[in-house]
Amino acid sequence: MNQIQAIIRLTFAGAFCLSVVLVPETAFACPTCKDSLHQNNAATGYAISIMFMMAMPLLIASYWAFTIWRLRRLHANKLAATTAETLAVEKVA
Repeated sequence: MNQIQAIIRLTFAGAFCLSVVLVPETAFACPTCKDSLHQNNAATGYAISIMFMMAMPLLIASYWAFTIWRLRRLHANKLAATTAETLAVEKVA
């Protein structure tokens, strides 16, 4: 069941990313910003900075989620190695 949920989540994430890439008109905040992007470079810089600021919370949350996942995996591996070593010592004794 977990694999099916992972596939569904990955499918929705991929569909969202494709929709943002293939339909960039919907990614802009408002019609006023969209119109001003083509008129001067200051508005382009402003729009890029907004996109960057919107991406930061996601990047920070992703970093922390990855770090926690990695530390949990390392802890589980150490625990498994210690358990296997303890069982091997008990069998020999």
